Amino acid sequence: MGIGFNPYIVLVENIYPKSKIFFFVFVLFFLGNCQKNFNYHGVVIYGQGLAQGALQSSEGNCQNFLISGNYIKDSSLNSQNSILVSVNITQTGYAQIYTDTVNGCWFSFKGTIGTLGSNKVILRGFGIPKSSNFGDFLIHFNNSTCGFNIPNQIALFSFNAPPDSCAKIQVKGNYFVGARLNSGDSILVPIKISRPGTFTIQSNTAGGMVFYKSGVFTHTGNYTISIPGTGIPKINGNYVLSIQIGNQTCPFTIPIKLDPSLYWKFSVNGIQYSGLLDSAYGALPDTGSTLINTSTRVFLVQFHGGNSMNSEDSNSFLIVLSRFSQPVSPGDYRSLLYLGAGDWNGVFSYQKNFSPYNGFKAYTSSTYNNSINFIVHVNQIDYSTGLLEGTFSGPVFLIMDANDFSMRIVNISNGYFRTYLAH
Repeated sequence: MGIGFNPYIVLVENIYPKSKIFFFVFVLFFLGNCQKNFNYHGVVIYGQGLAQGALQSSEGNCQNFLISGNYIKDSSLNSQNSILVSVNITQTGYAQIYTDTVNGCWFSFKGTIGTLGSNKVILRGFGIPKSSNFGDFLIHFNNSTCGFNIPNQIALFSFNAPPDSCAKIQVKGNYFVGARLNSGDSILVPIKISRPGTFTIQSNTAGGMVFYKSGVFTHTGNYTISIPGTGIPKINGNYVLSIQIGNQTCPFTIPIKLDPSLYWKFSVNGIQYSGLLDSAYGALPDTGSTLINTSTRVFLVQFHGGNSMNSEDSNSFLIVLSRFSQPVSPGDYRSLLYLGAGDWNGVFSYQKNFSPYNGFKAYTSSTYNNSINFIVHVNQIDYSTGLLEGTFSGPVFLIMDANDFSMRIVNISNGYFRTYLAH
C-alpha cells in the first residue's frame, strides 16, 4: 500500500468542521500505518521493509555452507542442527531464508538483517530424519536459490576395553564342516560410541567364514553389538579371525567341528564301516573343469571322510562323481577307469590305515572287462543349500597288500553318505 506522502506531517486548517478534521487525520494515520506494516509469509513486521539481496556473491556464485549437528534417523533435530549461510544484502530489513523439506527435515531463518553486503545467517533445523540418507536441499531467499547436501555422518567408536588391551569378543553358535552359518552363529563385540552415525564392522575371512554388520548408531555410550557370520566352514579345526576398529585389532577363535549328521557308512560281509564326512568340493554348475588330454568339460563333486565315527581323519573314504558338460545331478553313477571316460561316472575308494593297498576300490578297465557294477546313487544335491545325500552298493575289489593281484570281489551293502558342498 505505497502512499507518496509523509503520514507524520498533517496540516489541518481551522475552516474545516471538527468532524472533517477528525476523519482526515484518521485516514492519514491509517495510510501511514499501512505504509510501515508488512505481512510476509504470515509474519507482521512493524516499522521496517523487506531485505533485498541474494544468496549468491557479487560475482554471482553460490557461497559455502557450514553444516552443524548430528543427523540420525528417527532422532529429532534440535538447536545444534543448523546451516550457516552467506547472503549478499543490498537493502536491509526483514528476511525469511528457508529450505524445502528433504527426508522429513527443513531449515529456516526469520529475522532482521541490518547490515549491507555479505552477512552470515544461521538457519535452524527442524523435523525428524526418515532415513540416514539425505538428498539435495535448496535454500531460498527472495528469487535466489542455492543447493547443499548433508553427507552421511560416520560414527566414531572404539573397543570398550581397558587401555592397551583387547576387548573380549564372545563367540555364539555351533560351527560344523559343511554347514552354512545361520542366525545363531555370531560374535558379540563390546564397543564405546563417541559419536552417532553410520558404521561398518567386518572381520577377515578364514575357514570359509566372515562376520559383518553395517547400520547406524543413534546414541552414544557403551554397548555390546552382535555381528552375524556367513559362509560355509570347509575344514575342521580352530580358526583365528579378528575385528579391526580404528587402529586396534582384536582376535577371536572359531572352533570348526565335524558334524555328526554328516557321515558315511557301509557293510561288507556283515561288518559295518562308518565315519564322519568332510564337506564336498569341486566344480559347481557355473564353473566345471577341463581335464588334461581331453576337451571334455567335466563337472566334479568329490568328498572324503575319516575311518571311524570318532575320528577326524579325512583320508580313507572317498567318492568322486562326474558328468559331461552339465552339473552333477540326482541319479546313478557307475565306476569307470578314469574321470571323463563316460557320463555318470562314480569313483569309490576305502583305505584301511590310509594304505592304497589295504581296502576296497570300485573301478572298471579294459583289463577286467568292465566286470564291476558298483553304483553310487545321488538322492539329492541342492546347490542353494549345499546338501548332498545318497547311497552306494555293489561289488568292489578287495585289496589286501601291494602284492595282492587276485582282484577278489566283495559286495558292499547299505552304503549311505550325507554331506554339504563347500562353496
